[in-house]
Amino acid sequence: LQGERAFFRNDHQLAWIDYRRSLALGGDRETLETDQIELLLFGLDQDWAGVRVRTALPPAEAVRAALHLAARRVTETPFKAYAWSLASDVYFHAARLHRQDTPLDLSSLSEDPMEVLRPEDRLGLAALETASRLEPNNYIYHDLLTEKFLELGQTDLAAPYCRRSVA
Repeated sequence: LQGERAFFRNDHQLAWIDYRRSLALGGDRETLETDQIELLLFGLDQDWAGVRVRTALPPAEAVRAALHLAARRVTETPFKAYAWSLASDVYFHAARLHRQDTPLDLSSLSEDPMEVLRPEDRLGLAALETASRLEPNNYIYHDLLTEKFLELGQTDLAAPYCRRSVA
């Protein structure tokens, strides 16, 4: 509860410490690790949006920690769509950080946006597709896939997810 309260006060560093302490004291691992992933993702989202916030960890560390936690959540609860959705978000942040750190190679550019996706982007899409299959009646996952494919200019790939979302 202390970690959650700190998170709601936007004190990411204290929330991270409290969540870790709760885990050390034997708290519910699934709940606490999910909360940790959400905390890290919220910090990464705010950082990406340009909000000045003291995140729990620097971006590269946050992505590494979130990938580790998301992998454990997906391994222990592969039947939970939300775990796959969180993993997807982490992969998309990892791809964004790699794009920022990697010089642009003009010879590798292509007219097809799907050809220039980073492996993390592909893993993010796959995780989101897994979430949409696990909860086919949850329109959010279909909507997120629609949005991602439309961002890539892939209307043909976005169409089925858009139809499922609306249905």
